[in-house]
Amino acid sequence: MLTTGQVALFKKWSAEKRLISIIVRTKTSFFLELEDFHKPRDVALVAFVSKKTLITDGALACFDLILFFDPSRNTYANVHNFDEVRIPDLEQLGNELKEVVDLGKLQLIYGNESAAAPVCNLRQLLGLKGPYLSDISHIRNKNLVKEIALKNGIPTAKSVTLDFANLDLEIPTLLSKIEQTLGGYPIFKRPTSLAGCQGAEKIPSRRSLKQWLSRALRDGDKQIFCVQGFQKTPKSDDYLLVELAHRPAGSRTNSVCYKSCGISQETALLMSHIDPTYRPRADPYWKRPTELALWFPQRKGVFAEYTPLPEKENVKSEMETKWLKPLGTILEQPKDINKHLLILTLRCEDRHQLLKDAKWISDNWRPSLKAN
Repeated sequence: MLTTGQVALFKKWSAEKRLISIIVRTKTSFFLELEDFHKPRDVALVAFVSKKTLITDGALACFDLILFFDPSRNTYANVHNFDEVRIPDLEQLGNELKEVVDLGKLQLIYGNESAAAPVCNLRQLLGLKGPYLSDISHIRNKNLVKEIALKNGIPTAKSVTLDFANLDLEIPTLLSKIEQTLGGYPIFKRPTSLAGCQGAEKIPSRRSLKQWLSRALRDGDKQIFCVQGFQKTPKSDDYLLVELAHRPAGSRTNSVCYKSCGISQETALLMSHIDPTYRPRADPYWKRPTELALWFPQRKGVFAEYTPLPEKENVKSEMETKWLKPLGTILEQPKDINKHLLILTLRCEDRHQLLKDAKWISDNWRPSLKAN
C-alpha cells in the first residue's frame, strides 16, 4: 500500500509529531474549501480517499499527504447495512502502519457515515483511542434512537420494526399489525442501519405493502426495517423524529452551514480531532449571502445542451449554474434521491424577490433533456 518514500515519511512523523491523523472518506466528493482551517504544526494530516475523488487546490493545501484506495475492492455496493462495509486497502494500511509508527500517536477519523465501520473496526484491531462501533450504536441504529426518544418524551414517528430473518408472522397478520399501528397510507420503509434516506421507499397502498412483504419474506431479507409515518398533518410543520444524522455533513449541508453562520462543518470535524483547544467560530472573512439554491434532480434522457436561463423579465435575481454532469451524458432514471443534474443558485438582497423568483423557476423552468 505504502511506497518506500511514504514509509519514510510516516517514520519521520512518528518521531517528530504529536499526532498522525488519517481521515477516511468513502465518497468520491472531497472536502470543500475548508474555510478557516489552521492545522497545528505538530500534527501530520493524511486523507485516505477513493481514486475517483476530485480534489480542489484549496482543500489539497490542507493535507500533508493524500493516499488513494481502489474503490472496486470495497464491499459498499452490496451491503445490507453500514456495519458490513469493508475497505481492504485500509486494512492493509493498518497492517503496514503498525510496523512503522507509534500507535499512541495514530488517530483515525471517519469522514462520512459509510466509513464508520471500517474506521471503528481498525481502531479496535490496533487498540487505538476513539469510539468503536458498539460505542455509537445507540445513535446509528434507528430502532435504538426511537427507544431513547420515546423514553425521554420526544415525539417520534409511528413505526413497526420488521426483522425478516426472525419473523414468524403470516402476511395477513403483518398487514393488520402495520395498518393498525400507522393508521393509513402512504407509509415509508427505512432500513435501520443505512444513512439518511438510503434504502428508503414510499409504500402508497396496501397492495404495494403486500408485494414488498411477500418479496422480503421469500428472499429472506437480511436488513431490519422500520416502517414509518413521519408527519401528523399534511402541509404543516408538525413533524416527528425519524432519525439522527450521526455523520459529517455532506456538500449540500456543509455549504448551507458555512453560508448561514460562517462555520465550515468539515473544518470543525477536522479541527476538533487534531486541536484540543479548538472552538468553532465564524470565519472572519465570512459574509452571509442572501441566496437560495435550487437542486434539480436527475431524469432519464440525454444531457445534450445547457438549457438557457430564464430571462430577466421573469427572474430578477442573479443566477449561477453548477452543472453536475458533462454534456453528452446519458442519464438513467435515478433510483436514489441524491442524483442531481444542476444546482441553480439565486442571489438577491431583496428576500421577497428571491422567493418570488424561486417560485417562478419551480413553476416554469427546468433543465431540458433529449430522449434516449
